[in-house]
Amino acid sequence: MIAARPEELEAEAARARDGDEGAFARLANTVREQVHRWALVRTGDADEAEDVAQRVLIKMHRGLHAFEGRSRFTTWLYRLTANAAVEHGRARTRRLEVHRDAAEPPPPLTPGLEERIARLESEQTAALVRGFFGDLPPRQRELVDLVDVQGYTAVEAAAMLELEPATVRVHLFRGRRALRERMLAAHPTLFGE
Repeated sequence: MIAARPEELEAEAARARDGDEGAFARLANTVREQVHRWALVRTGDADEAEDVAQRVLIKMHRGLHAFEGRSRFTTWLYRLTANAAVEHGRARTRRLEVHRDAAEPPPPLTPGLEERIARLESEQTAALVRGFFGDLPPRQRELVDLVDVQGYTAVEAAAMLELEPATVRVHLFRGRRALRERMLAAHPTLFGE
C-alpha cells in the first residue's frame, strides 16, 4: 500500500509535476508497489503486472505535467494503471493469436495473484479465498481487493474506477456474498455451521 500520507503524496506529485526530477524519483519509489498490486489484480499474473507497472511509471513521467489536480493523485494514478492494464491485455491477446496462428503454444501463465492474496491474516481462510477469488467477475474481484484487502473506502474506490458509489456497493455486496457462499459450501464446519 502507498506508505505516504495523502497530503505528502499530493505535495510530492506537485513538485514532480513542476519538473523536480528528485521529487519524481521519490514519488515513483513510493507508488511503485501499489501500482504493481493494482496491475496484479487486473492481470492475475506477476510478470504481466510488472510489465504494466513499468509502463505506468513511464506514462506517469510523461503525463504528470497534464495532471491538473482536479482529482486525488491516487485516483489519477489508478486510472493510468487500469488503462495500461487494458492496453497490455489487448496486446497480450494479439500476441497469443499470433502464437496460435503460428501453431506455437502460448507462453505459460504464472500464478502471481496467489502470492499477493497469501498476505491475508488467516492462512486457512486465505487458502479458501485464493481458491474462489479468481472465480469472481473482474469488477467484483477488483473492488474486493481495493476495499477489503487494501483498505480503501467504497467512495475512494468509486472515484478510482470512475463509478457511482452505489454501483461499487452493489459489486462489493455481490463479491463478498459469492466468496462467503462458496467458502460455506466448500467448508461448512470451518465456519461453525
